[in-house]
Amino acid sequence: EGELLDPISLAWAGGQLYVLDGEARRVNIYGPAGEFRGAFGGRGTGPGSFEAPRTLATTPGGELLVLDVGRREVGRFSLAGEYRGRYAFRLDRTSEALRDLEGLAVGADGTVYIVDGVARKVRRIDPSGTPGGAFALEELVGESATAPWLLQSGPEGQLYAVRQGGQILRTFSAAGDL
Repeated sequence: EGELLDPISLAWAGGQLYVLDGEARRVNIYGPAGEFRGAFGGRGTGPGSFEAPRTLATTPGGELLVLDVGRREVGRFSLAGEYRGRYAFRLDRTSEALRDLEGLAVGADGTVYIVDGVARKVRRIDPSGTPGGAFALEELVGESATAPWLLQSGPEGQLYAVRQGGQILRTFSAAGDL
């Protein structure tokens, strides 16, 4: 137990280390000394399972978020691995189809930032779970349009964004100004 096949993202919360395993499609939980404490997720299409997980993030309120590009959603879990819901965006108001999602970060205040790959925007969800504004992520000449976005929040509310393999780091203010 606790064997990792393809670790792709790490997060620390509540005195535990969470490791997202892309091949096993699950999240392993370890104690501070590296002892295996459990796992959740797994392959599948139902709530709490994963198709193509890419990124982990934790919120100050004690939730673990998993960006699953296969399911086109961000799964919300308790730190014990209990499924709590998801963030996802429809292509339009009449469609059941979901938008491609490409990046995930959480601000120190609990704001969730998710890259909408269709609109090429960062969408904000405030700490209460209410969708907020969005701001554009412009592609630059020479950047791969298919590479995922890497996001990281800063200590003063700023958001850093760069395409994986890209050469330009973008820094946005908390208001979304570049």
